[in-house]
Amino acid sequence: MNDYEYDELWQITEEAADRLITCEGRSGIHYELISLLKSKHGMIAMSREEAIKIGRKLCDEYITAQLAEER
Repeated sequence: MNDYEYDELWQITEEAADRLITCEGRSGIHYELISLLKSKHGMIAMSREEAIKIGRKLCDEYITAQLAEER
């Protein structure tokens, strides 16, 4: 994953999380996140909650890898 892909994944994941909690925001964001996870990251999410969890995990792993490279 590169910085652009990270930014895209982080933005969509957080937007989906906000939509799940507040029921406001862009309709269909969860499907977009599920599709992004499958097409670009090879991950399959079976629910909106799982998609958010996977998206956050991938973002955390990316940040951890970036911090490890800086050392």
